[in-house]
Amino acid sequence: MSRTVLACLVALVLTGCSTGVAGSPAGEQRASGPLTAENAFGDLRRIDPCSLTGPFAFEEHGEARMPAKVTMDECLVTVDVDGDEVVVELGLLQHVDALPSGREEVAALDGNASIVRVPTQVTSNCVMALVFADDVAVSTTAEPELVDTVPKETLCALARAGAEGIAEAARTNLVRHWEPPTNSLARVSACGLLPPDQVANLLGIEPERVNLYPSEHQCRWGVPGGSTPTAKLDFEVGADPGKVGVAHRTPAEDIAGRGTWLVPTDTSNITVCTVVTEHIPFALQEGEREYAVIRVAAPTTTGADACGIGRELATVAWTKLPAAG
Repeated sequence: MSRTVLACLVALVLTGCSTGVAGSPAGEQRASGPLTAENAFGDLRRIDPCSLTGPFAFEEHGEARMPAKVTMDECLVTVDVDGDEVVVELGLLQHVDALPSGREEVAALDGNASIVRVPTQVTSNCVMALVFADDVAVSTTAEPELVDTVPKETLCALARAGAEGIAEAARTNLVRHWEPPTNSLARVSACGLLPPDQVANLLGIEPERVNLYPSEHQCRWGVPGGSTPTAKLDFEVGADPGKVGVAHRTPAEDIAGRGTWLVPTDTSNITVCTVVTEHIPFALQEGEREYAVIRVAAPTTTGADACGIGRELATVAWTKLPAAG
C-alpha cells in the first residue's frame, strides 16, 4: 500500500479523502450564524468532493469502501450493506430553484439550513439534498449496484446520512480544497466558453435561459423537457473516452485544433449529440483524465440537427479552453 493511500485512509476517519493532490482544510472551528455554502465551502470550483464527508457517516448502515472515486463535482462512495453494494454520490452543487418541485423537508438544521428529499423518476434510488441558507443545495444520491436489492428506506437512510455528514463537515470547517494545475478545466467557468446570444440563436431560445451551476463546472442553456433544443457543457472525468459517452471505435475529427468525438443518439421523440474533447490528467485521482463535453438535445419535432449545433458550439468553446500541453 502506498504512503499516499495509507495517509488518505487515516484522514478519511475524519473527513474523507481521494488519492492525488493533497487538500487544505479550513480548520476545525465550528461555524456560527447562517450556514451558507459560501461560508462553508469558500472557493466552490476547487472543493475536494471527497472531503465533504467520510466513512463515519455511513457506519450505522454498512462499511464504506475507501478511498472513494472522485470527479470534478462528486464523490462516489461504495457502501456494503449486508453484502449488497450501494453507491452514494455526493457533492453536486445546484441552485435550489433548479431542483425538481415537490421537495419534502426531512430535517431542519441549525443555521437556517435543512435536508430535503428530492423527487426522482428513477425508482431504484433515493435523492436527498442539504439546502444552505443562501439557497445553494448539495445533493446526495444512493443507488444499489444491482436494481431492487436494497430496500428504498435503506437507500434514503444512506442518502440522508450523506447529507448529514456534509452538514457536519460544513459546520466544523473540515471541507478541503485542491490546487488544480494552471491549465485544468477546474479553473474555467463553463458558461464563459460560449456567448449566450450565439447559443440562444442556435437553439431558438431566449438568451436569459442559462443556468450556471455553483461550482461553474457545468452550464445549461434552455429548459429540459420543453419544445425547444437544449445544450449543456460539462467538465467531466473518466479513465477513457468511453466513460463520458464515446462509443468504442468512434472516429475523431478536428474541431478548433482539438481531437473531437461526435456521438449521435436518437429516440422516437428526441435526438441527442454528445461532443467530447480530451484534456489533461485529472490531478485529484490517478488514472483519470479531464474532458470537456457538450450535449445537445433536440425534440424530433423541431427538425434541428443536434450534431450540427454541437459542432458549431464546440468550434467556439474549444478555442477558449486552456492548452492541453
